[in-house]
Amino acid sequence: MTETIKNDDYIFNHISNKSIKNIMTDEIKYFFSDKRKICMVKTDNEKIEFYGKLSDIEADLSKVPFVRTHQSYLVNCKYIKNTSYNHVELMDGAVLPVSQSKRKNIYNIFGKYRKITEDSDY
Repeated sequence: MTETIKNDDYIFNHISNKSIKNIMTDEIKYFFSDKRKICMVKTDNEKIEFYGKLSDIEADLSKVPFVRTHQSYLVNCKYIKNTSYNHVELMDGAVLPVSQSKRKNIYNIFGKYRKITEDSDY
């Protein structure tokens, strides 16, 4: 099983069992990990599981507005509705944890994302 992310066209390629799924990053709400297993949650609530490291996905998605909210969560800023002291709420009502060590970074990245989208009428 192999996963790669192309930053130039923002497509996540998931290769498993002789099939390839090309997923636009706009279709991904968030990733979460449990040890070595990663779960990608899409906007249609489909969940795709695979083995890997969340830190590798985070590095590969550095040009896409994803933010690490917790050791186990990497969230697409496009789907964040609200941020608070200990959680983020997504547009669909899902609530994901925010760790103390990630809090400041979330405010910085999400704030920049909101400013960019407001300025460009995204």
